Amino acid sequence: MGNRLASRGTATIRRAIAPSAVAASPVKAPIQNVHYASILALITACCLAIEVMAPDGWRPAASWLLFAPACGLLVAGIPALLVARRARRAEQLALEKDELIGLLLKDYGGERGDWVWSCDAEGRLRGVSQKFALHAGRLAGVLEGTLLADLLGEARIGKVSAPDAVTLAMRQRQPFYNLEARIVAGGTECNWRMAGKPVFHEGRFAGYVGTAANITSEFRARQTMTYLAYNDGLTGLANRVQFQKRLAECIARLERYGTAFTLLYLDLDKFKAVNDSLGHQAGDRLLIEVAKRLAAQLRKADLVARLGGDEFALILPDTADPGNVANLAMRLIHQTCLPFAIDGKELSIGVSIGIAIAPDNGNDADQIVRNADVALYRAKAEGGDSYCFFEAAMDAEAHEQHALEIELGEALERGELIFHLQPMIRTVDGGVHGLEAMLRWNHPTRGLMLPAAFVPVAERSGLIDQISEWKIFEACRALARLPEHLHIAVNVSTRHFRNADVASVVAEALKAANVAASRLEIEVTEGLLIENLEDAAADALAALKRLGTSISLDHFGTGYSSLSCLRKFDFDRLKIDGSLAAAANSDADARATLEAIMALARSLGIAVACEGVETTAQAEFLGKAGASMLQGEFCARPMPLADVALVTGAEVAPQPAAPAIARRSDAAVA
Repeated sequence: MGNRLASRGTATIRRAIAPSAVAASPVKAPIQNVHYASILALITACCLAIEVMAPDGWRPAASWLLFAPACGLLVAGIPALLVARRARRAEQLALEKDELIGLLLKDYGGERGDWVWSCDAEGRLRGVSQKFALHAGRLAGVLEGTLLADLLGEARIGKVSAPDAVTLAMRQRQPFYNLEARIVAGGTECNWRMAGKPVFHEGRFAGYVGTAANITSEFRARQTMTYLAYNDGLTGLANRVQFQKRLAECIARLERYGTAFTLLYLDLDKFKAVNDSLGHQAGDRLLIEVAKRLAAQLRKADLVARLGGDEFALILPDTADPGNVANLAMRLIHQTCLPFAIDGKELSIGVSIGIAIAPDNGNDADQIVRNADVALYRAKAEGGDSYCFFEAAMDAEAHEQHALEIELGEALERGELIFHLQPMIRTVDGGVHGLEAMLRWNHPTRGLMLPAAFVPVAERSGLIDQISEWKIFEACRALARLPEHLHIAVNVSTRHFRNADVASVVAEALKAANVAASRLEIEVTEGLLIENLEDAAADALAALKRLGTSISLDHFGTGYSSLSCLRKFDFDRLKIDGSLAAAANSDADARATLEAIMALARSLGIAVACEGVETTAQAEFLGKAGASMLQGEFCARPMPLADVALVTGAEVAPQPAAPAIARRSDAAVA
């Protein structure tokens, strides 16, 4: 089949490039040469014979008698000589044509869909085949005489567009290869790959002949690959590769022309909770909607890229005015904070933005990126849904935080983390009901550090998961040394709930310490309810309740979602934030809020504990209002486990020499 196809193609090309080829086989040149050589030899022999044998008087006449016929034979042979020369020229052209055919049909038999085309010296299509017309979506008669350049649409050879490339090649009589052109055939866009070579007849330029193939599928596949190489496959925004390319271009303009630009780093707030609770498909749809809102706020010259996960970056070329950038940041925050309708649910998230302006905040890519990232962390530390410009002081702070992060990781290995216990006092009889485990870092040079100094670093670095697990195991170890009527409350970070199965960790710690689950209380914050959403939080808390542990809601009264969620979560205790307790004596609104919380808790059958109690007046008011337990400086300061006996009167057992729980805790930290 391939041979027949090649044969038909060869015939077509030959018809296209040699319309006036010689029909009959020419007389071969070697025959002509022998003919003339024989005549000359005969004449020479006759002349010699006359010279030797003829009488002197007869020699001139005899010579003329022989010479005249010889001349006649020579003259009669001139047309034959001209025919022979034309035959040789035809043979040479045939060889050139065969060479051209071989070039054009090099892969003809193996490439289905190729077809032949030809045009005259003016570039007009001639001898249009049905196959050419079929792929061009027009009648052959209509295409006949059409300029080839007019047929080609948008395409390029290197930096030259297809029609210009063809016209230029024809003007210079040069061959062209791998020309890719867009053709509108029957109202549908398709793509061709074309090759052509000039044809000469008897030294005169006669036009072009070539092949073409439909490469629409290949072209679209290449487009897709190129798109995916520079764009995010989910949102359609620029990806990290395109972001770095555009950033490098901005740096180059900055170095050459001093053109300033701005970089914004964005990180979505509360997105991971959506992803964890509703699944990755819902999270992906949310990212798509976020991308649309971000892109809608930008100019055409700006770039918005998704760097991965819920991280985005914006490049604003030629923009360095802080006022304009701040206005854009506020618009982005406002648009992102508006509710999203995903899978029939209304979801609310936020965004934190870090801003760096070049060259004020850096004149190379690494520096400007790092400073925008530092500003982003400051925005998130301020609670999210905010933007922050980079300031020079942040750089020193960032270095310090990074050093602290490294030291914190080493502190886990060296056993520098400890916790103190603060008693919780019953309002009924003043007895100690239990204790809350409070984390401390016994830093070798800075001394005893409180959680506020290093927990944010642990949250950002991811070390909080290991620290939270360590606290659970250490609390169970402490319970094993305390009397059975005492319990210990441990605050577990929201991030730990997101990243681990807290119920499994608690079950393992209780088993290793051989203590009852009812003696351990897990404290969660309102952030768990907000970030993990209701379904995921309910599942996690239900798993803990099945173990037998009690659950308390810490820092109650400072958020906005607590009251609406109390009926949906089975809490054993509410711990009212110390800021409300501190304002109880002087602020009528605070007292009214406390009384309302107490009444709500009683109606739901939930016990209330108040932390941050510092004065007798506060303790009396809270006791009358309905609090069942108090915690704070008024009751007792946080203390090491060994000092608990001084307050509770309960004997603290000595620490085991090599408990199994210690080995599990060390493994968790490692």
